[in-house]
Amino acid sequence: MMIKYLYHYHKSLITKVTQIGLIFYVLFKANLGLAGFDYVTVYPTSMSDRHRFELPYTGHFKAINGNSFDVSEYYQPANTEFNISGVILLFLDNGTTIRVDGHFDNGFRSALYEVDQSLSFGLNITKTFENKHLNLGISNLLLFGASVKERACVDDLQRDFHCGTGLPWSDYKGFEIQLQPKAILKWSVYF
Repeated sequence: MMIKYLYHYHKSLITKVTQIGLIFYVLFKANLGLAGFDYVTVYPTSMSDRHRFELPYTGHFKAINGNSFDVSEYYQPANTEFNISGVILLFLDNGTTIRVDGHFDNGFRSALYEVDQSLSFGLNITKTFENKHLNLGISNLLLFGASVKERACVDDLQRDFHCGTGLPWSDYKGFEIQLQPKAILKWSVYF
């Protein structure tokens, strides 16, 4: 059911993701083939019909005068939400494995809040020595896209304010999506 849904609604998106995977495969195979490169594996690890990043606002807020408001309908998705994660594994014949984790998100669109499509990557290198593995890496290393655009609401006195927080628009500082890089260092010994 999920594959049929994805194919029907995301045919062009799946084509783009497949093309990106094939480009990586060809580039790595061509460039590393003469330098001890053994083989490459590219495969998806997860898919979801939701936006990858959590919405920072619900549309419920309390105004300065104490009145509560529900403008959540302005934060309902107007586009098809979709994200996919995948891995590119590069196996070198010297016992080294290079893992590139990738994540594509189709973005989010609503009347007041938009997030552009995004592509993020992590890098992990594993070196194998007989019965030991050394693993070094950084998750969330690069993020392309995911720019946030927001629009103001207008009250009865024609004043702009932020519908997610109730703050006057001039006091609102904006929201930016940031991935926190995480260092990975792991030493494993097998007996």
